[in-house]
Amino acid sequence: MLDVDLKRYHFDYDLTFAMLLMHPDGTVYHRYGGRPADDPLGWISMKSLIRLLEDTVEEHTTYAKSPKPATRHVPSTIQDIPQFAKRMRQGKVGCVHCHTVHDYQTQNLVARGAFDKEDIWIWPDPVRVGLTMFVDDQERIATVEKGSPAANAGLRSGDRIERFGAHRTRTITDLQWVLHYTPRDATEIEVRYRRGREVETTTLELADGWRRETPRRYAWRAFKWGLSPAPGFGGPVLSKAEKRKLDLDFDAFAFRIGYMVTWGARSHRGRAAAKAGLRQGDIVLAIDDKTDFDDIEHFHAWIRLTKKAGDEVRIRFVRRGKERTIRYRLPE
Repeated sequence: MLDVDLKRYHFDYDLTFAMLLMHPDGTVYHRYGGRPADDPLGWISMKSLIRLLEDTVEEHTTYAKSPKPATRHVPSTIQDIPQFAKRMRQGKVGCVHCHTVHDYQTQNLVARGAFDKEDIWIWPDPVRVGLTMFVDDQERIATVEKGSPAANAGLRSGDRIERFGAHRTRTITDLQWVLHYTPRDATEIEVRYRRGREVETTTLELADGWRRETPRRYAWRAFKWGLSPAPGFGGPVLSKAEKRKLDLDFDAFAFRIGYMVTWGARSHRGRAAAKAGLRQGDIVLAIDDKTDFDDIEHFHAWIRLTKKAGDEVRIRFVRRGKERTIRYRLPE
């Protein structure tokens, strides 16, 4: 992502694949790619990509006949973020991954005192408003969640969304784009859709806090690593064979502390964990008696989304066959 203009090439940087269908003047016709929480390739198929490319040719032809006046903007790259620029001055920087952008943007907001934890709910999945779209035909609604804003607005399975807010949408990621720029407070989105031969208009009514996800559904995001608080340690989940050897429940969550964060700008976290009594090699069984984590990513997301820096938690773990419990105050 070095030298990439983040204002022009703006997409969800926590993803597997992203495509922008653009005019040379910078006008974006549509966005494609992204992912749902449970599958990194869940919104990508060759059928939907071919359909989008073919449909957008007509849009491009129409737009090219009467393009909008070119808008000028000052490019902004990851190197322009002060915290990243500082890292570059400290030594050579190699490949910069997409998800790195979110991390340094967050660090910049924190440093300026402008960070609001509600800002973490980026690029909402359309399921937040009750919509699941067909993957191969992404204008068409697959399911509508009962009691959701979409259901209350009268949308049904099989309806084809033509406009979402002020935008012509053809993909799931187009819907995400609109949702990303929709206020997080109580608000409304006008939707134009086709049902059979009829074109209808309705309104989604969104309640305050509509963007918020559960830790389980947020866990896939690399964005979480830049959030506070953090435990200061992590490691691999134990296999069933390892649990058998330790006489632990096969189905219970357990992971071995494989690292303590004792390096870099966040080294204080690892030191705090060590001071509390944790050691590399300890096997963590529960935190505040919570044991139903899906994986280590879920564990880390849960801490960051449900706790505050300074909160005291109980950590239950095993060391040399003996179960222990400590109280640990989560570091910033």
